Amino acid sequence: MNHLQKFSRAFRTVSSRDSLSQIKALFGFNARMGSHSTSKKERKFLFQSDTFEIYQVVRFNFSYIPKEGSREDSELAFASSLIQEGESLKAQGKFTEAYTSFQRAHEITKRVYKGDHQNIVESLYWMGDILLSLGKPQEALNYFKEAQEMNNNIHKEEDNIDGATLLNEIGHALTALGRHQESFDYLSRALVMRKKLYGRDHIHIVQSLVNVGLVLNELEKPQEAFDYTVQALDMNKRLTPNEDLMTARIYTNLATIFKGQGKLQHAFDCLEESLIIKEKVLPENHPETAITLHNLSSLMIALQKLPEAHDLLKRALEICKNTYQDDHPQTLDALEGLGMISLKLGKTEEGLEYFQQLHEIHLKMYPKISSEIARSITKVGIILFALKRYPEAKAHFKQSLDVYLKLDPKHPEVKGTAHYLILTLKNLGESEEANQYQSYLN
Repeated sequence: MNHLQKFSRAFRTVSSRDSLSQIKALFGFNARMGSHSTSKKERKFLFQSDTFEIYQVVRFNFSYIPKEGSREDSELAFASSLIQEGESLKAQGKFTEAYTSFQRAHEITKRVYKGDHQNIVESLYWMGDILLSLGKPQEALNYFKEAQEMNNNIHKEEDNIDGATLLNEIGHALTALGRHQESFDYLSRALVMRKKLYGRDHIHIVQSLVNVGLVLNELEKPQEAFDYTVQALDMNKRLTPNEDLMTARIYTNLATIFKGQGKLQHAFDCLEESLIIKEKVLPENHPETAITLHNLSSLMIALQKLPEAHDLLKRALEICKNTYQDDHPQTLDALEGLGMISLKLGKTEEGLEYFQQLHEIHLKMYPKISSEIARSITKVGIILFALKRYPEAKAHFKQSLDVYLKLDPKHPEVKGTAHYLILTLKNLGESEEANQYQSYLN
């Protein structure tokens, strides 16, 4: 019985007790850390969408080569240095700074080359790549599509490594946008192309196997998702005998599948092992570590271990604040998650602080008259009400009700907001004013 057959059987039969040790035993992993046989440039980092991770392993088949004897030499050399700077910053988790470097390189490249050129394809790729890391998948998709069109023109639609990479990245962006069937189509094409081009075990094929598995899980096909992920783990084991960052990412993806099947202890074991590896091989406070901390926190909530969930998510938030801009989805999710956990733990004042921070960020993100702002105000108002800070709660409910009414007098949230406002006014002994809002309850 081969590894895949053994692991597939384990997926169906392994008990929750000591599940990870059984999984590891099937593949002969040891406790020593080892680096992958591919170069650091081949092993790029992660993209996260909601509760699962998609990692990127990218190696373009070209590099910036200045035109010999041309006056553009110095500009192209500078653009090349900016690309290298951006890669280094991204590997450190400094995404905002990396974006600036890639953007400057892209502007120079477009200025030097007037028509289709492989270096423009590369700079378009890096723009899309960093925008994915910054949580802007639609902008990333636009860059990847432009790069794909240019790459197809250059290669006359023939299969090529860079074309497979772009299919893969378009799939990433579509996954982040929730367009899973489209994503599956692109990622499957990338896998087929890579198998044809490499014809043997390769880290890019491992990547594609995992990515297809992830999307199949989103499409509610867990057994197929599991099979692809185990194939990836088996191939990665053949490529490197020791546990490395790729192994950590595959464990994370297995955890996602196990969690979807309600096998929470299996999921926890895989995520815990993933975190141990990442903390050893990644720089301290790397954003990929934050994502695993966030996922572990979500699992702890499902296991009814709220104090542990709180501590894990707090660590994740600290990393996010040092890595991303305030409006990054990871930061927003961490703030809201910590707010909810704090409330469940009876730490109402702490929960209020998190939701107030979230509201301040929302004010910078959305128009003042919008459903998002009204909901944000209402959430803060509800916590103030729970703390019996009725005058402040009154102001918040009146403000959110005013926003809803300006949006649409028949907005579905009008009734609920008016209800909270009436309760608050009655607690303040202002029954006469409370009666003025009774009509909104009808």
